[in-house]
Amino acid sequence: MIVAENFGELKFSEVLPPSLRAFEIAGASTRSASGPYGHILVQYFRANGFTIFHKSYILNRFATFTCTESYPCLQLRLQISNSMRCQLGTPTSVVFHERGYNISYMPELHKRLHFRKEGHYTVVEIHFNTETLNDLQPLFPVLRGLMENVHRGEPGLLIPVNQVATPKMLSIMRD
Repeated sequence: MIVAENFGELKFSEVLPPSLRAFEIAGASTRSASGPYGHILVQYFRANGFTIFHKSYILNRFATFTCTESYPCLQLRLQISNSMRCQLGTPTSVVFHERGYNISYMPELHKRLHFRKEGHYTVVEIHFNTETLNDLQPLFPVLRGLMENVHRGEPGLLIPVNQVATPKMLSIMRD
């Protein structure tokens, strides 16, 4: 469920308004919502052990959205365009600047997204199941601390400061 502060729960549709068709990714499942804040377009692909989301927030004003679900969320988040402030299951917020990325875990999906001004914000999220990252842990020892949080059921970030995606990483994401 996604709630827009001052506007209520968003109603998503599989039917895209004509103004969002230019952003459509071939082969993706799509959902969109529109309201006084602007438009949100969520596109995704499911695979074995993970789901890739491409989210576009085309806003005509500042806005805050709260996303909640009763299931855990283990995700890599990459801010493609613009910057936003996020609370990812913890009391403190993290600013995701353009090209910033990190991996987070929330025992129950609860995130607040703060957009300070109008504009087009783009985010790519890869949601993993726990087994996928457990399998990768021997190859990436940096995952150890985050996976300990996962096993204890505590929210956490892979690293305390977001990293900056290289041009090659962005190219891979676009492909």
